[in-house]
Amino acid sequence: MRVLITGGAGLTGHALCSAAPDDVDVEVTQRTRLAAGRRAHTVDLAEPGAVELLLLDSGPDLVIHTAYATDDGERDIVTATKNVVDACADAGVELVHFSSDMVFDGEHAPYREDDTLSPVTAYGRQKAAAEIYIREHLAPATVLRTSLICSLDPVDPRTAAVVEALTIGKSITLFTDEIRSAVRLDDLVHAVWEIALMESEARAGVWHLVGSEPVDRYALGLAIAAYHGLSPEAIVAGTSAESAAGRPRNLTLVSDRAAASLSSTLRPVTSLFAG
Repeated sequence: MRVLITGGAGLTGHALCSAAPDDVDVEVTQRTRLAAGRRAHTVDLAEPGAVELLLLDSGPDLVIHTAYATDDGERDIVTATKNVVDACADAGVELVHFSSDMVFDGEHAPYREDDTLSPVTAYGRQKAAAEIYIREHLAPATVLRTSLICSLDPVDPRTAAVVEALTIGKSITLFTDEIRSAVRLDDLVHAVWEIALMESEARAGVWHLVGSEPVDRYALGLAIAAYHGLSPEAIVAGTSAESAAGRPRNLTLVSDRAAASLSSTLRPVTSLFAG
């Protein structure tokens, strides 16, 4: 089996490469950052015709689409995903697409796989648009919704930002009412590979791959501080309701399908920082 992972230089893409089963031939894409350890194709997925040429060169059985960028999400999320979908449809290649809990509004938690999309942020709307396009143009595809992804090796960007701020005593505000089903990166990639290796009919549709216990951003910050032996005094407890952030508050996802179908365990994210 040959699998092409887009975004091979990103946190999730790189971890998927590292955890790939021995009998899977993995290739990756890269754009501005180099992806180490696998055959890498330098490509801009949003460029017309680029993905068609990529699939001809790589010849994958399955594409795992993790690549995205938020500076120009219409281009690098919506257009790039459309290009990936169209190329997979034309080439008869199966697709596993990474989406986000941000496709929901945060006011009607918990959310299940078949709940109506209701994004309130630009990123959420872009991810929702990508999901809708997949549903309309590549129905057998797989959509994986996840949440905040936490890792210690390598350290994920959000954890690194908390550690950096506390190390220099810089004040950071974390919301007590912004609740996410954050997930451990190591658990996530094992679940993704279990799904990727399923027959296409069993794999198709939406999956929620998230930690088994929701956590608010403030509590997660305290757990990060404790793990690294840093004083939490610079962490200020705030509320999304009192801010102008306009972000979804409670994005708890229910993982009924994963719980019923996978042997992989999706532990509480706080277990990562338990010692």
